Amino acid sequence: RCVLSVLIDISDRRTLEEELKKAMFTASQKTADAEIKNYQLEIEMGQRSRAEMLNKAIYNISNAVNMTRDLDELFVSIHQHISKILTMNNFFIALYHKSQDRISFPYYRDEKDESYADIHEISKKGSLTIEVIRSEKPLLLKGRQLEEVKLLGLRPQSWLGVPLKVKGEVIGAMVTQSYTDQDRFSPKDIDLFTTASDQVALAIERKKAQDALML
Repeated sequence: RCVLSVLIDISDRRTLEEELKKAMFTASQKTADAEIKNYQLEIEMGQRSRAEMLNKAIYNISNAVNMTRDLDELFVSIHQHISKILTMNNFFIALYHKSQDRISFPYYRDEKDESYADIHEISKKGSLTIEVIRSEKPLLLKGRQLEEVKLLGLRPQSWLGVPLKVKGEVIGAMVTQSYTDQDRFSPKDIDLFTTASDQVALAIERKKAQDALML
């Protein structure tokens, strides 16, 4: 009888342990599921927030055409508004002058190199900006991809350029570059930058038209 009682006690203990393990597994699984749902929700909220910020930036860039005195002020405003949705301490705009077949850089800001602060024009050979304008496509390069190419400023960690188009015609390019791994650009930033570039190109053309009427 004593042995039987011990066996029953051990059996009950094992059953209890198994039930406890099952309960702990179920609890941990529920916790994991909850964490996954929270993470997914954070991603969705982040994407929604970024989309809202992008729409706001596009709206502000459109309004900046009438709020700025000239192209120089418009470029500064464009930089400020886009910087709210994408880290852009280094940013420049290139314009393509089709009739003269030349490219100018009316706006240039670089946190590491001010030697190009008054830049107006560079050779059209071997430049990434030129490649963006000629190909009419966005271009994203990182790390070693940037070692053998011609760049403005110092050697960045990542480089992102998109064409500026109005009614299908390229009028220039919008470029940003990062000197740190932390602020490296990703493929998702291409879509964001491209979407913003449509309004930027339109704003530039509208401002140029306004300036022409003032002459």
